Amino acid sequence: MKFVAIIRQVPDSESRLKIDGGKVDLSGATLILDQMDEYAVEEVIRLQEKHGGESVIVALGPERFEEAVRTALAMGADRAVHLVQEGYLDPISQAQALAEVLREEAPDVGLTGG
Repeated sequence: MKFVAIIRQVPDSESRLKIDGGKVDLSGATLILDQMDEYAVEEVIRLQEKHGGESVIVALGPERFEEAVRTALAMGADRAVHLVQEGYLDPISQAQALAEVLREEAPDVGLTGG
């Protein structure tokens, strides 16, 4: 069986965010694996341990998401797919990009945190 968790990277709740020109400036923020997505990672690892197979992490975002991907791998996931996308990507384009990866991976179970 194959289990997939889709993850995001978010600012740590203790980080101070700045607004610059009407946009959030993340340059000084500490970024972490989203807590709810962390639960999804834990669950796909549990499912894999119980049923066998493979646990895969999928992330769509800029290069800096690599830290969140590494965190998920350190938790015990087998491998990760990181679709690097710099800048804004509208929700429909995000869904299409993730759907393409999910079609290729063909998981039995896919989880997200939120």
